[in-house]
Amino acid sequence: RSERFFCSEIIRGALFRKFKKELPYCCEVRIDSFREPRDHDKKKLTRIEATILVERESQKKIVVGAGGEAVKAVGVDARQHLEEFLQDRVFLALNVKVDKDWRKNEDRLKQFGYLR
Repeated sequence: RSERFFCSEIIRGALFRKFKKELPYCCEVRIDSFREPRDHDKKKLTRIEATILVERESQKKIVVGAGGEAVKAVGVDARQHLEEFLQDRVFLALNVKVDKDWRKNEDRLKQFGYLR
């Protein structure tokens, strides 16, 4: 499995820790970009942009939280675990989007690796 896969699972783990059984089963994490530090970069850190996909607008409100508090807490937790896994400093940007009924869409399930 790729680093991207493990990074998405680490972010999902942070969702589980934050929301317990309330929400994570309807969440999927997609890594949109993964850039390792380059020699000429002033700040040596891995930059990761990820999207948390949920099925309903009401779920998005829960994941984002009041004033973005919940998604920020997920990001802090995930970043700490990502830095441990990658053995590097990490900049993590999280977005939350609604992908209506993604768990019922065979093409989406294949895209996310749940079906072949």
